[in-house]
Amino acid sequence: MKEKIEQLANGIFEYDRPYLIISEEIIDIIVESGKTYKGNFTICCSDNTELKGLIYSSNRLMTCNITTFIGTEIEVEYEFLGNNIESGVTIEGAIQVVSNYEEVELPFKVKIESPYCLTSLGKMKDLFQFANLAQADWTEALSLFQSKDFERVFLHNEPKVKVIYEKLKKSRNINQALEELLITIHKKSKVNVFVDKKNLEYNIKDDMFMEKLIVNKENWGYVEIRISSDTQFIKLERKKILADNFIGSTYQLEYVIDPKYMRLGNNYGNITLKTVYQTIVIPIICKKTNFQYKRDETRKELKKSNKAFLENYLQFRTGKINVEKYKNLTVDSIYYAKAYGHTIFCDLMQVHHYIISGKIEDATILLEKISENEKELKSEKPELYAAFLYLNALINNDKVYIGEIIKKIKKIYEKEISNWKYLWFLLYLDEKYEKNIQLKFKHIQEQFKLGCTSPIMYFEACMLINQDASLLIELGKFELQFISFGIKNNYIQKEAREQITYLVSRMKYFNHLVYRILEKMYEQNQTKDILSAICSLLIKGNQVNKKYFKWFRLGVLEQLRI
Repeated sequence: MKEKIEQLANGIFEYDRPYLIISEEIIDIIVESGKTYKGNFTICCSDNTELKGLIYSSNRLMTCNITTFIGTEIEVEYEFLGNNIESGVTIEGAIQVVSNYEEVELPFKVKIESPYCLTSLGKMKDLFQFANLAQADWTEALSLFQSKDFERVFLHNEPKVKVIYEKLKKSRNINQALEELLITIHKKSKVNVFVDKKNLEYNIKDDMFMEKLIVNKENWGYVEIRISSDTQFIKLERKKILADNFIGSTYQLEYVIDPKYMRLGNNYGNITLKTVYQTIVIPIICKKTNFQYKRDETRKELKKSNKAFLENYLQFRTGKINVEKYKNLTVDSIYYAKAYGHTIFCDLMQVHHYIISGKIEDATILLEKISENEKELKSEKPELYAAFLYLNALINNDKVYIGEIIKKIKKIYEKEISNWKYLWFLLYLDEKYEKNIQLKFKHIQEQFKLGCTSPIMYFEACMLINQDASLLIELGKFELQFISFGIKNNYIQKEAREQITYLVSRMKYFNHLVYRILEKMYEQNQTKDILSAICSLLIKGNQVNKKYFKWFRLGVLEQLRI
């Protein structure tokens, strides 16, 4: 205490002097070029006494909301004006605080950076980054494109692009405007569109049907494809495709073809795809046919093919053509039938061709392939199924196996007794017909009574009477029918002709068909017996027409006794 008194007596005074406390030691900020930055700091005294003073800045760009203050705690708001300052510049200075206690300097350092905006990809500062945003999220990029920030951030140093932007922004299609800008500044390539088919052709039935056209695009970006058709029979699923409608780079354009709006014959139309840069036209030809007429024509052609095959077979059987010629003609018949879609029939014909060509291994392989659909063949096409069984039997020497084949064909024959083809298969498989030709002749006759008029069966009957003329005991409808066919085609041999002549001589009445048979026989072989039979038949029928006089004249010249 004594020391303290001595200090005071000597004029030495010690005490704590109040001082200013500022909340910030330094203002160190980054300001975007063209923007204003606002912040604040507080001033107070260390002993919480009242302060009075002045505030001023060393740089006009940094301002404070107050220039004088009074109070125990003062909050000062400051503002930095970044307008018209280029990016990359750093501005330094200080805010001076002069108080009733002391004078303090608050330094500031402001770094000016390029304008930017915050997006889902982070800060965006240039058009390259904006193009990346457009590729990643077109909707966000479009929103930014329409905002005030776009011009401020991306165009502040791009006067030429700014002019283009201002014009494009007035467009009615803002999506297309953004696409055009990115293409113009070379930040992307235009979207190209192409289709998988250059033209389309259809054979039209009576019902409408839906088809698809694959539309592909290359490059990312906005595209609007307007689709149109110039005809009523093409109905489009939609009239416009946007980029969002594509799955990846592909879109399936569906359209309906409606025959209701077509005429018979060729109908022409186009599907047109149009973008800002491209126009693609896909021509469509629809051939509308009277399908009933076409089916009838197909049946006619197949009938013609079958007829040609039968004729070739008969010529081969009678020796009029050799095996090589027959094989070639068979191949022609197969190709002709294939053209009209008779697939299974053609396969069976091919097996037949292999067998007559001695290619048993090829025949076996093809029959095995056909056997994959044996159940379906059996239930839906029994006639072809029987032919399949018959051909299998021809290449198999196992009598037990052939016996099973015969049973199967007989079972089918019992259900369709009027179908002569089943009998024909059996004639060449069942040994009983080989041993008993009378039974064979009888069964062929029964087929005639059931309505059979097949040249094949007529031929078989001709072959039987050539083998045994005694089978011919009368000239009924059946006999006259196959004899007429046989004489016309010169299938009947000498002994059978003599039997026919004999049976005609026993007739009591005139028959015009018999007359034509004898007339043809005489053309082929001019014998007295045939001439006598003709004259006798004409006399019995009292035929006095002038056209018959030639026969009587020939009879007189031959000195016939009738």
